[in-house]
Amino acid sequence: MKLLRRLLICFVALAASSQSDAAQWVHLASERDLSYEVDMDSVKSGPDGYLEYVGKTLWKVPAMLSGATKPVAVSITRYQIDCDHKAWRAIDTNYMTAEGEPAGKAQPKDAAWTPIGPGTVVDLMFRKVC
Repeated sequence: MKLLRRLLICFVALAASSQSDAAQWVHLASERDLSYEVDMDSVKSGPDGYLEYVGKTLWKVPAMLSGATKPVAVSITRYQIDCDHKAWRAIDTNYMTAEGEPAGKAQPKDAAWTPIGPGTVVDLMFRKVC
């Protein structure tokens, strides 16, 4: 979980806030300072054949993250999973403050595939959808 947390902070990128309004958020996991949710309505096969979904990370105490203009309370990230190779990558992330205001965005320079580690939040998602 700690590795995933570090990866999320490094790769955080947010989907449009209107997408989060119509989402069906399902709790995946919690840590001492974070919780993770997934929009089950967003799960679909993308044009390149990879599974895509939107995840939300909620900070109990807002934090400054790379690419943020204000302390981040919520990040919405678009992910892809390669079910055949058990790998994932973040596509983009949007940040929001505790008041729901935009707080910046992040997009990885190199959206490299990362192996899905056992016991991570992405592993939970992999087991749900692959």
